Amino acid sequence: MPSHMRISWATTGWLLSLVSLTTSGCKAPCEDTLTCGSAAGTSTSSAQGGAGQGGGAEGGSGGGEPDGTTCSKNDECSSNHCVDGVCCDKACESACMSCSSDDMKGTCLPEKAGTACGAGVCDGAGVCSDGAHLFSTLLGTNGVWLHNVATDAKDNVFIFGDFTKNVTFGGDNHTAVGTQDMMLAKLNSSGTPVWSDTYGAASAEQYAESMAVDSAGNVFFTGHLAGDALGFFHCAMTSGGGFIAKADPDGMLQWCHEFAANSLLVAVDSKGNSILTGKFSGDVSFGGAQLSTNSAAIFLAKYDAGGKHLYSEAFDSTVSEAPVAIVVHADDSYSLIGKFEGALGFGGSPLSGKGLFVARRTAANSHEWSKSFDGDLLVTVATGSASGEIFVAARFTGAIDFGNGTLVAGGADIALAKLDSTGNALWTEQVSGTFSEPYDVAVDASGNSAFAGTFDGSLTIGETLMAQPNKAGIFLAKRASDGTHLYAKSWSVDEHNRAGVAFDSGGNLWFGGDLIGTINFGGADLSSAEEGSFLVKLSP
Repeated sequence: MPSHMRISWATTGWLLSLVSLTTSGCKAPCEDTLTCGSAAGTSTSSAQGGAGQGGGAEGGSGGGEPDGTTCSKNDECSSNHCVDGVCCDKACESACMSCSSDDMKGTCLPEKAGTACGAGVCDGAGVCSDGAHLFSTLLGTNGVWLHNVATDAKDNVFIFGDFTKNVTFGGDNHTAVGTQDMMLAKLNSSGTPVWSDTYGAASAEQYAESMAVDSAGNVFFTGHLAGDALGFFHCAMTSGGGFIAKADPDGMLQWCHEFAANSLLVAVDSKGNSILTGKFSGDVSFGGAQLSTNSAAIFLAKYDAGGKHLYSEAFDSTVSEAPVAIVVHADDSYSLIGKFEGALGFGGSPLSGKGLFVARRTAANSHEWSKSFDGDLLVTVATGSASGEIFVAARFTGAIDFGNGTLVAGGADIALAKLDSTGNALWTEQVSGTFSEPYDVAVDASGNSAFAGTFDGSLTIGETLMAQPNKAGIFLAKRASDGTHLYAKSWSVDEHNRAGVAFDSGGNLWFGGDLIGTINFGGADLSSAEEGSFLVKLSP
């Protein structure tokens, strides 16, 4: 019989076993300008100037000197802010903000990306980036795989995955009903569980595939069913295949659709419309006219907030194709990113060759532009920004060219790339290491990007990371919007297979994945003798 289990918690108290780390030192922006100005090198308009950043004595209403004029104390300036030795338009208190820029003296502007700031480096948007550990937890130690991590506008965190035996949220244990069940959970910004759902059926397997969260906190998730029927409340899944489902912010299912498709990826626009992509063979309907292919094809489908079909279309190459990401931008245009070989058309000039494709569609689902980039791609992940930029991390052999120079692999390396809103390369980087593979990529509101993956031996990604002998290395690296290296971190475990990353509105990074062995992210050790999953929160 189908089984669905749902547990809710009051949001008071710590129910999730979190490992907390209290960090000392100041972060930008400073809450205590006197202390931070001295300890972290920030400027301040209080009596004690920040070390190395100027600052002046307290003044009265200001002495009338314009911004950019040399000063030694606040009351010499009309703004009443003497910072970095010049009159400044504001207090400019962050360690990563300065009023002494050669181009704009007197205007508080972010320091250049890569500028040192205490234990970290500036990200070019005024934030000191160090990736300090905030907390970490194990979600299960007995056959648990975390696939996806996402955040909403209120900084709640959503996780989606599957499990074969047991998974724990807030001390409550869920036991799998079928051979493999799915799990979906919401936690608040502190990591305290809000609710969780598990889905399974006896003698059946369910696989989690992708997840997206809209601005209101509704959750859209996709997966694949194998075997017996699966029940989502009033949505009965009666046969094996793919599905898309929507749950409201309280975890109550709103609607779901089932169809004969796989490799499903979902994104959501500002109106709450969900955009689905994946692969199918033969004939299939996603709620509209039947789509047909003689082999396997990529499709796009769109549903409104209530689950009503709005649009669907198929795209078939002459050899092979596979989607790797679907991303919605601020104007509700969206980008389909994938791999292909042969000839493939999206409505413009046909693409041909072998490598990566990016196809931009308007909010009305018409072709805007499409481009391809030649290369021998293996595992590839991608995401996009609100302004339309695309971020790619791909394991490749041979060579790959994003349009600004060919990268040549020394075996199998990772290529990192950022493309602008018309598909032109802004920056690229080659990451060399022993069996390195990307798992996920995320971008924050400032255009900083984070890449997560695995490697054996060593990995050079702005700096050299090392895994312990006979161990698997997990890596996490952050880049500024202009591609400047901010930090890279690594941890060693016995085994590691996947990871997901997501930024919250404050630039904190949520990082989750699976492991076998013992790992320490900066707090206490986390250990799992069998497949277990972890969730970590790092500062910007």
